[in-house]
Amino acid sequence: MTPIISRETMQKEILRLNSISKSFPGVKALDNVSFSIEKGSVHCIIGENGAGKSTLIKILSGALQKDSGTIVYEGKEVDIRNSHQAKELGISTVYQEMSLVPSLNTVENLFLGDELTDGVKLDKSRMIRKTQKALEMLNVSFDINIPVSFLNTAQQQMIEIMRSVIFDRKMIIMDEPSSSLSQKDVSELFRIIHFLKEKNVTIIYISHKLDELEQIGDKLTVMRDGKHIKTMDIASMDMSFVVSLMVGREFDTSRRPQKRPADGEIVLEAQNISRADKRVDNVSFRLHKGTILGFAGLVGSGRTELMRIIFGADKFAAGSIYIRNKKIEKFSTQNAVREGIAYLSEDRKNLGLLLGMSIRKNMTIADLSRISKGFVIDKKQEKQQTDTLHTKIHIVTPSLDKLALYLSGGNQQKVAIAKWLFTNCEILIFDEPTRGIDIGARSEIYSLMNQLADAGKSIILVSSDLTEVLSMSNKIIIMHEGKIIKEIENDINVTQETIMQYMLGGSRNV
Repeated sequence: MTPIISRETMQKEILRLNSISKSFPGVKALDNVSFSIEKGSVHCIIGENGAGKSTLIKILSGALQKDSGTIVYEGKEVDIRNSHQAKELGISTVYQEMSLVPSLNTVENLFLGDELTDGVKLDKSRMIRKTQKALEMLNVSFDINIPVSFLNTAQQQMIEIMRSVIFDRKMIIMDEPSSSLSQKDVSELFRIIHFLKEKNVTIIYISHKLDELEQIGDKLTVMRDGKHIKTMDIASMDMSFVVSLMVGREFDTSRRPQKRPADGEIVLEAQNISRADKRVDNVSFRLHKGTILGFAGLVGSGRTELMRIIFGADKFAAGSIYIRNKKIEKFSTQNAVREGIAYLSEDRKNLGLLLGMSIRKNMTIADLSRISKGFVIDKKQEKQQTDTLHTKIHIVTPSLDKLALYLSGGNQQKVAIAKWLFTNCEILIFDEPTRGIDIGARSEIYSLMNQLADAGKSIILVSSDLTEVLSMSNKIIIMHEGKIIKEIENDINVTQETIMQYMLGGSRNV
């Protein structure tokens, strides 16, 4: 039932969401989300990974369409079918990942798809004048004639905001805009936000940094598990209360991981690992044989970037990696596999499996040498070894010769695990292993991880699900903005709230 809204309230609002829902296979990303946003305000949205923030942004920007519910914009119900329609309504989005064309200059990027003409040809002089006027209005300065690839991150982000100013957007959505900025650039961004607010532009600001929200925000909406939890005035909010709302769900303390020796052989050691862009910044840790080491952190914390470095998929600028006390001089994915490291990517459909190939082929593709004689596959060996893995991992399929494409998400994940077990790996990195998986398959994967650890395999678990981290990990490492901010032995005294506090940047925030 749609609530009755007074005329006065409608005049104050620019946006009202009524029971917005969106589902993907195996996941309900948004579940009857309802809240409103006032004109000319800075409305902040916060929530842990998977809360539904990104899906909501994409629906408002026209990149995705809602399954149900209504969007009321400036007092009228609208159906935002694409990005062009969002622009026509006056809605623009500044994404965390820039959408600029690197080889084009500022003017060309600003008017790409919205070029001005004099009726016959491009009116370059008018586009340049509008660009310069936007620079003056925002009180910023940089060379608009060079390719934007030569500009720094803050300047590139400013181009995204300039686009909103030039085309008189009424609402700007900013997705983690400060994640790659220096403190000086963040201060400049906040100055621009205050300026836009004075011009009655509405800002939707997505961030995990609670101290930022206090500086610029008027209202705060907390989301969790695809639901709207609470909207409140930022001036009167209590940080501890916000953290409890973000976590929300109860954790069964009896689901702690089984005890494993914490002083066993060190099978992997990272020393002072850094990427050139500081998304991983001076990270050091140790993984012990037969244990499960959990990594927690919000989007942008550097968890996946660190795992890709360890697997040799990404380069690192400084630091060293040791496998069983041997320093690895030239790190690559081939070397990582040779050293017994496996990586189950969070994107199993695109990076974990070849969906157009059979289940059996997927299971053996990581190490064909084990079933080959020269360049010829030994079909008997292939069948024998994959059948053994099939039984061990309980992949639900009538035949391993079926395409991996037709398996459920949980069974696809089992195939990805089987692929790496086929290589006789000793170190397994599980990056979001149960994302988009039903509860039954999730339980089976947890059981398999415990069996592997008990058999002496060593596991790194990267997960956005705090109950998963708490119930599976012997030790928990928490990352924030590329750094390890805390390392905790998992015991009964460790709570979801404790971890979330550090994920948000440390106990100073609560």
